[in-house]
Amino acid sequence: RGDVGDFTLPEWSNRYFLHKEREFTGKIKKVEEKLQNILKQKDLIKTSLFELEQYKILFCGNGKALERQVTKVLEEMGFNVKVGTSNRVDLIVEFKGKIAVVEIKGTSKSAAENHSRQLEQWVSEYCIANEISECKGILIINAFSNSPLDERMSKKVFPDSMTKISVERRHCLITTTQLLGLFYAIQNSPGKRDELISELFETVGIYPKFEDYHEFIEET
Repeated sequence: RGDVGDFTLPEWSNRYFLHKEREFTGKIKKVEEKLQNILKQKDLIKTSLFELEQYKILFCGNGKALERQVTKVLEEMGFNVKVGTSNRVDLIVEFKGKIAVVEIKGTSKSAAENHSRQLEQWVSEYCIANEISECKGILIINAFSNSPLDERMSKKVFPDSMTKISVERRHCLITTTQLLGLFYAIQNSPGKRDELISELFETVGIYPKFEDYHEFIEET
């Protein structure tokens, strides 16, 4: 340790090595190298964990954070994603020639009729601006965002009155938790990606898959 009682070895004593002293210092150096490698591995694992935890924003977040995470997930699924050309449209997504206007919402309550009406307005404006006859509208919503997932199971995300409007306009209604399930399904079976994404475009009304989060999220 260098200190023996009230005595400290002078610096010049380091010029001399006792029996096994080099062995001990060599062992310390190896241990320190291993420690540095372990700390680097720890940092890498912590970074990976942080990046993984960001997917929880899909069922916890709202606002810009939710929009960014939904955008990231859609891109990783294989969509070409563009931010809306106005302050009103959230995203324009394209997959193999199919285009959709995407509205992203986070709310502490259920979805509402005005969400469907707003989405239809964005769809209409996009069609007019791009001189096309029709375009898919997709509402991605994190409803009851302040509630744990298990408490949401008994709550109705899409009221009947809203669903009726969306069906008439051929919108797809999907929760952010369902989107996470779809994301995992594509990750686990890349060969089914085209089929799964086509189902999303073909859905009229409430998206029927991945409603039970227990299928892809573990719970303590």
